Amino acid sequence: MSQLSLLGDPGLPRPHAARPIVRRLRGGGVSVVCPYGHLIWHVRAGEWAGSTYQARLGDPAYTVTCDGPVPVEVWWREQCR
Repeated sequence: MSQLSLLGDPGLPRPHAARPIVRRLRGGGVSVVCPYGHLIWHVRAGEWAGSTYQARLGDPAYTVTCDGPVPVEVWWREQCR
């Protein structure tokens, strides 16, 4: 995998702050991404309802600061715990 694919598009502003997007996954988990599609959080199925993540995202003024994409290897390691 090239270093460029790990770092993403070099033209994106870093860090960038914006309202996050919530994506529900087939397995029931929830991923929260920035508008550029970079992963911010992943919450497993069953841990979403009533979580602090859900409460934060209910506030329309809430934004996240994203420093860029997380390398797939790091993200995958977190999922396997």
